Amino acid sequence: VAVSVISPRPAQIAIDYGYSKSKYATTTAPITVKANVPAVVTIPNLKPNSTIYYRIKQRTGPTAAWAVSKQNLARTQRASGSTFSFTDC
Repeated sequence: VAVSVISPRPAQIAIDYGYSKSKYATTTAPITVKANVPAVVTIPNLKPNSTIYYRIKQRTGPTAAWAVSKQNLARTQRASGSTFSFTDC
């Protein structure tokens, strides 16, 4: 899964993620982004056909507190030939 981010100011970005709504088991390594320049954070080594829950963290310096987004979710790739449908959440 790749998460596209853009920050209005220079910042560090990291993503907390996991397979449970209530627990983020892993955090990506922080990346440094420039103001108003799109960047992509890749969430590596995910299980296929799974739902992952994640939140984006941002801070403006290495000692600053992290600002945390609301929880989001994504699905990893399904098996070839499997069916799915779009629904309202």
